[in-house]
Amino acid sequence: MKKKSDFHITGETKRIAPFREKGTGELHSMILQGNDVIRVSVPPYEIIDYNLRRVGSSLRGAKDSAKELLDTSSMFPVALGRRMEWIWFMSEAMKNEHCHWYGLHHVKELKKIDDKRTEIFLYCGRSDMLAVPKNSLANRKKSAHYFQSKLLQSDYLDPFLYSQLPKHYGKVSEGERAPYEVNKPKEDKDRK
Repeated sequence: MKKKSDFHITGETKRIAPFREKGTGELHSMILQGNDVIRVSVPPYEIIDYNLRRVGSSLRGAKDSAKELLDTSSMFPVALGRRMEWIWFMSEAMKNEHCHWYGLHHVKELKKIDDKRTEIFLYCGRSDMLAVPKNSLANRKKSAHYFQSKLLQSDYLDPFLYSQLPKHYGKVSEGERAPYEVNKPKEDKDRK
């Protein structure tokens, strides 16, 4: 099993799920990257924190950023990657032992199973059933889209980079409304 220092999140990392190690009962992570499932001997939030630290931030910094840009510091999305190009969101409170993390650009659809359970579908064809209401997950996904739009509007993210990502990146599932609209700067008539 890999240690924290061995695992780096990439654009192909789709999901980080928790699991309890048999025998020890320790909380570890199962990561879906490409078509591979990788086991890592630390909880999901430590993997996120480690990858944020690799680019000069931390979970604390991500929380502060979410508070600044979204006016929330609860179950906040994070931007990962050298250019902050991958937006991730959590299924529930990060220290909860059932908390999953998802790369926004890999989430295709959320489907309500019942009032307390949701199935989350990924573009790769895999899905997870979570004991979280659909509205809660939809709000976190919406918040992640909004966070992404705020980063793009503030020139933190390079729009050219987004033009190079897969076509499904940031795609809104059928039946869902777009969670945000990017405002284009108004032209100043006096400048002409």
